[in-house]
Amino acid sequence: MNNEKRVRLALIGCGNNGVGHAEIIGKIDFVDLVAAADPVPEALEAIRKDIPSIRCYDDYESMFAANDLDAVIIATPHCYHYEQTMAAFRNNCHVLLEKPMAIREEHCREMVETAKEKKSIFQVGFECRWSALYKRVKEIVDSGEIGDLLSVSFVHYRSKWVRDWYCRKELAGCMTIIETCHYIDLMRFFSGREVEWVFASAPKANLRTDYNYPDTSFAQLYFNNGLIANIIDSHARSSEIFSKGSLAPDESYAIGEGEYMDPVYGHQFEYSLIGTQGALWVRVLSKQISVLEKVKSLSRPNVPKIVLKRVEDYNKLPLNFLVHETSEQDLKFIESVKTNSPPVFDPEDALKSHLVAFAIEKSEQMHEKVFIKY
Repeated sequence: MNNEKRVRLALIGCGNNGVGHAEIIGKIDFVDLVAAADPVPEALEAIRKDIPSIRCYDDYESMFAANDLDAVIIATPHCYHYEQTMAAFRNNCHVLLEKPMAIREEHCREMVETAKEKKSIFQVGFECRWSALYKRVKEIVDSGEIGDLLSVSFVHYRSKWVRDWYCRKELAGCMTIIETCHYIDLMRFFSGREVEWVFASAPKANLRTDYNYPDTSFAQLYFNNGLIANIIDSHARSSEIFSKGSLAPDESYAIGEGEYMDPVYGHQFEYSLIGTQGALWVRVLSKQISVLEKVKSLSRPNVPKIVLKRVEDYNKLPLNFLVHETSEQDLKFIESVKTNSPPVFDPEDALKSHLVAFAIEKSEQMHEKVFIKY
């Protein structure tokens, strides 16, 4: 790639996700991370230790005023995404924004429209599309190995959010926009189809009383061409982090990757795709894909038989690489900024996944089917 132009980049939000982006950016040779903004002094001090030349600010408006920037990466609490993204657009900056776009539907729509008007590159962080396990599932589906998709289901039981602000709807949104949105986007990615309507419900009370929104959501999605999908997303069954840093193999199923890895503690993350010629069963925490196929039964020719065709095992790969890999996403964004080319993931596409998530939340509240208005 032509390295004559160097991208001048800034970071808004220097927490865990922000630091992760900074580490990735540091490995790209045609970009300079020149500035960072965060109201927490300790966060700025930590990033200054890694990048001594970086200019740090306690508010993003001061950062914009003092620097000539090409782009920003925004990794802050969700309630600030709208105002910070709009500020970036006013300052003629391209934006890579952590999902979700915003916690209000009208703000999401406005952000996408403003990016179009300003001709700004606006890429939303649906990094799952770039992660190895999901890409492999997409390859299998597109190959036609399991035939035409008939149904998809996601089941995720996990422990509480690590950051307390995630538990407050006014700061983070709610379960559907924070987490379920990923699974909606993956279903659209796998199938190439759009959701027509949703029906969702939530329990009358929470086990997790520290949440001020439902800690469990059950949703049914109906796609065009008849594809049916179901999502169970819950923080109400899994225990929190292990009492010990690691567990011996004979104590549990843990393999050293923290709280997510042990089903004994209530953790479950899996999804299924059923087609006309077979099925996929993806066990995320076990890092395996089981491929099943429909074959003719020798004893009963008129009755199809479902058999295991193969198991693809990815246990040698880190879980984060398999399901939440951001390196390729960040690189693609910087390349788009450098070449002034459209983002590889269209913001209008990302908006559709958000609109389905907002419809699920509305259905939970109204106790009725909600049609999506794209």
